[in-house]
Amino acid sequence: RGGPVVAGLAAWLAALHPGLVAFDATKLQQFSFDAVLVAGSVLTVIRWVERPSIRRAGCAGLLVGLFLYERGTLALFVPAAVVWVKWQGRMSWVRWAQQTAVSLLVAGLVVSPWLIRNRLVHQRFIPMMTTSWLALWKGNHPGATGTEYALDHRPIVPDHLPSRLRQALEGADELQQMEVFRRDALAFIRDHPAQA
Repeated sequence: RGGPVVAGLAAWLAALHPGLVAFDATKLQQFSFDAVLVAGSVLTVIRWVERPSIRRAGCAGLLVGLFLYERGTLALFVPAAVVWVKWQGRMSWVRWAQQTAVSLLVAGLVVSPWLIRNRLVHQRFIPMMTTSWLALWKGNHPGATGTEYALDHRPIVPDHLPSRLRQALEGADELQQMEVFRRDALAFIRDHPAQA
């Protein structure tokens, strides 16, 4: 509510906070990089809404495409963002469709080298990473806490893997491991939808 001056002051206070500076300077954290990419992606979409144009739509697509390399889950943000752009942007359906197509095309062009590489290397379609199913399984199995750790504060993998999964994973290559976690996570979701 304070406007750009208050926002700028808050940003500088956060950027120069001694604890945060020390933490960022002594530890290379993925979280810091992710935060910048999320903020940048959201900002480009906001700028696109403020003054809709092909250029701004392309910039939003570029940043979102780059961020998809870091966090594929941002893909869930894209449909909400383009609907919000239409709702807030006050532009015709045709203009919105053209700009959305440009944004999605740019994001697709940025991500396509990795998708092609995955197809060539693994001989099958893998959206971004083979560990995506492991991440889904960590939150969707009996005893899941929603984190990387069990209730006893030990890592779920490998400390709390059920014996049937240990056996299935023994000697499995990367794609076989992915398939084991995919089957188990989807079975849990199907059998326990409320818990999932």
